Amino acid sequence: MRRRPNAFTLIELLVVISIIALLIAMLMPALRSAKAAARNAACLNRMHHSAIAVNAFAVDHRSLLPAAFGGNLNGTIPSGTGDGKYFTDYLEDYMAVADDQTSDYYMCPESVMDPLTGQKLLSYSANGLLMVNLQVEERRIDYANVGRVSEIILMGDASQNSGAGTSGPNFSGPFMGPFFNPANANVPLAITQSENIDDITTNGYHLRFRHNVESTANNAYLDGHAESSRIGLVFQKNLATAY
Repeated sequence: MRRRPNAFTLIELLVVISIIALLIAMLMPALRSAKAAARNAACLNRMHHSAIAVNAFAVDHRSLLPAAFGGNLNGTIPSGTGDGKYFTDYLEDYMAVADDQTSDYYMCPESVMDPLTGQKLLSYSANGLLMVNLQVEERRIDYANVGRVSEIILMGDASQNSGAGTSGPNFSGPFMGPFFNPANANVPLAITQSENIDDITTNGYHLRFRHNVESTANNAYLDGHAESSRIGLVFQKNLATAY
């Protein structure tokens, strides 16, 4: 009686390979989701620590929040005489991030456009009603004069500019716009903005809903916490100080 060889037949091998391929195909969406969740968590963690650093800065500087752009570290300066500092420069002493041109700490892990060499690594933008542009405004904002600190966005995911603009290609500006300070502060209006895309060519850096398949944006709030918000659930009151 012939004994069957102790080996797989070609058909058996093909069946095993097919089963393995099927299992991999079933696992891939879960792996992609897990990676996306990890990137989202990393982004929120960066936002949270940046917001804590802003609060620490205010404690050390007479309750004044850092500027988003321009100015120096010592109180007010005349309008139009900013020295080109970004809010990331103000936070160097409070973060384990010494240089925003070599560290990607201020880049969202979901960012898709790589900044050019020597350019600031930045895909988060500040709320310009809290961290002002000192080339336009004469005075930084006093934390003590701001209410609803758990509701107002301090900084958030922002669109990246692919044009030269004022900031250079593939880079988010230091403050997001448009600004929302409506006359009727009691109406809960969702923010309106241009398309939810990167690769914009204007100088407006809008809130960018880049997480969870282009449906949520991560934001840090003035009280230091960070959270994800879906499109349509970020309201003007979350950016405005007039409410």
